[in-house]
Amino acid sequence: MHAYLILAHNNFGVLKKLIQMLDNESNDLYIHIDKSVKDFDFEYYKSIASKSCVYFTNRVNISWGDYSMVKAEYLLLKKAHENHHRYKYYHLISGVDLPLKTADELHAFFDAQYPKEFIHFAKSMNNIELSRVKHYHFFTGRRNIFNRLMTKAEQIFQTILGINRVKKTKVARGSQWFSISDDFVRYLLDNEKQIKKRLRFTFIPDEFFVQLAAVNSRFADNLYCDRFDNSNEQNLRLIDWTRGHPYTFNEEDFDEIMNSGCMFVRKLTDDNKLPDMIFERISK
Repeated sequence: MHAYLILAHNNFGVLKKLIQMLDNESNDLYIHIDKSVKDFDFEYYKSIASKSCVYFTNRVNISWGDYSMVKAEYLLLKKAHENHHRYKYYHLISGVDLPLKTADELHAFFDAQYPKEFIHFAKSMNNIELSRVKHYHFFTGRRNIFNRLMTKAEQIFQTILGINRVKKTKVARGSQWFSISDDFVRYLLDNEKQIKKRLRFTFIPDEFFVQLAAVNSRFADNLYCDRFDNSNEQNLRLIDWTRGHPYTFNEEDFDEIMNSGCMFVRKLTDDNKLPDMIFERISK
């Protein structure tokens, strides 16, 4: 059994396709709908799956850059783990992702790699990126002018004082999207209090969440790809940060996507034909 943990807040046409493509007797789907979304038809989206069980978590209003994102991820992990203690893998994806393999192919691939951890790591960190976790940040969330100025002031002030929250910690960051084993999930749940203490005042903590936990534990030995080179191979998600933040794929990118060797693609919208094209190719 595999658990798919889905964070969704828009483009629900893509979410519909995602549920259809993951619908399988060996999959359970756990979905977090951002609390800012109004009039979401939970019963309709639950009814899309005929083979998988679909569960919705409690909801939080996610603000970019603060701990609310990690909180939502913990809601998904907890609900899945409490519901079923024998998932082999937990896959965190967004509601604007689609798989590039059938459900059976995904199972075959990940089961053969067990217990490898599919976690993405950035190549290196500059001083600004290191400051996100090294210093305390009290003005996260929406990046208005005030928050930007306060973030800069926090960095300067704490640098002068010599504050370093990760002095005795290996530091790593990367993409928040992962496929991790049940054993690692248990570790994250057992150490939630310590992880929250570390990340509560971190800027963009979702980029440090599983990365810090992995490299500072025995799970560092289980990484599927231990080259910290910012490649999509690490977590097998096709995500393009060179053409966007991240780039939104469209119909012209279809061949690139299908030949990428990745298991999932991010991100898509429901205002073009690409989701249908991927759906039709995988369904065949």
